[in-house]
Amino acid sequence: MVDLVRELGSAFDVNSVASEPSELEIDAEVALAESSRQAKLPFSFPPGVAGTIARHMYASSYSPIVEVATVATVALLAGVCGRTYRTHTNVDLSLYQILVARSGIGKDAIHKEIPKWIKVNGIVGCDRYIQATDFVSGPSLHKQLLATPGFLNLQGEFGRRLSRMANPTDAPEQAFRSVLTNAYSKDYLEGKTYSDAGKNVSGVAYPALSFLGETTPGKFKEALTSDMMEDGLLSRFLVTTYEGDRPLPNENGGSRLADDQWQYWCSILSDAVQRNPPAPNPPQVRVVRMDPDALAVMSAFNIRCITTLNAKENEGERAVWTRAHLKALKLASLLAVADCYREPVATMAHVKWAIQFVMRDVNLFLAQLASGDIGNDDSDREKKVLQICLKWLQLDDNKVPTQLRPYDHLRKAGIIPRKYIQTQVSSLPAFCKHKGGSKAALDIALKSAVLNETLLEMNKLQLEPYKTNAQCFVLTNRN
Repeated sequence: MVDLVRELGSAFDVNSVASEPSELEIDAEVALAESSRQAKLPFSFPPGVAGTIARHMYASSYSPIVEVATVATVALLAGVCGRTYRTHTNVDLSLYQILVARSGIGKDAIHKEIPKWIKVNGIVGCDRYIQATDFVSGPSLHKQLLATPGFLNLQGEFGRRLSRMANPTDAPEQAFRSVLTNAYSKDYLEGKTYSDAGKNVSGVAYPALSFLGETTPGKFKEALTSDMMEDGLLSRFLVTTYEGDRPLPNENGGSRLADDQWQYWCSILSDAVQRNPPAPNPPQVRVVRMDPDALAVMSAFNIRCITTLNAKENEGERAVWTRAHLKALKLASLLAVADCYREPVATMAHVKWAIQFVMRDVNLFLAQLASGDIGNDDSDREKKVLQICLKWLQLDDNKVPTQLRPYDHLRKAGIIPRKYIQTQVSSLPAFCKHKGGSKAALDIALKSAVLNETLLEMNKLQLEPYKTNAQCFVLTNRN
């Protein structure tokens, strides 16, 4: 396997110059391009056993949503298998995830479905794989990891906490943020030392903390600051969004897996319990191999991430690509474990789906950066204003807010009233938390946009035909 990795790795050396690409490189690039394209299509269940689990969760949910069932399945596998397996690059399979969706659509299914797969009669010790605990501080989470490494922390309404972690003056949440950041894929978590030596706790190898929190779009955007992106915390998370409506209720939920499928899952769970004993005993580890085609595609994706990162100056954009390959590698390896837990081998199907999943996350953050939803400096606010202006011009006739109907004739003429922009930014953290308030922040953003000639302010003479005294603007470029 080592020779195979070296052989394939040399084919993707970013410093080498080949006269012609090999067939392996060409096939890998084709597969990578297909995965990137699929990331823009409707969400799909994962392949193999993981897909079977996700479909069962979907069918059992009162409000069945593919994204919710899939995120829950990935979190379940990471919590159970994260510590006892390694990628071929010797990294554990733990994962951090955030599910973002509007209130009332059925996000709570993750809190109902995941425990069902852990609380299995006759398998002693598996309950430790799920910690549905809102740890009050960083030290409390640290202490639990030292006692029972390798578990999934399941948190509801995580957006509120994420917002607090974005506040540098909130000391307890900064401590919690530090533990989350430091525990991610760490080889060794330091112990705790007290004045009473009898209370000291030894460190543990591979803490393998997995995390799943859910939140609403508003709370999530409130926490998206430049600082949160640049220090690497958010780049550790895989973020999945669901923007649809609440589905009709599934009155016939609660169906069970076929007996052989359920017994197979029980075997995965029982094997994990045996090989991941409580601390301080080290786990018995299995390495997830990759078949040649899968390894070639994953290597190509790694190089794509590195070259894209190196081409970026913006720290937020660099953060988006920093761990994309690592997250895809972990995901593909988890799918392989689910399919054959005794001798897992990641295949092309596993890798392609994992890259699709990660590219959704990448595309989300790139869109947020481009729109000004991430960051709280003047340039970020200017981006947000321009996005709001474009949104006004693209509104459907039947979606113009009632209070703005008097300005609808301006919209149809390609004119943006300041009042519309003001209503859109008044509750955004980047504006309302500005030291001068949202009005002052908007004044600065508009002035900057005018100076940069991305917006033009209309004078009274130009507005006379429209019979308005409102302050209005036009976009110089509507692309």
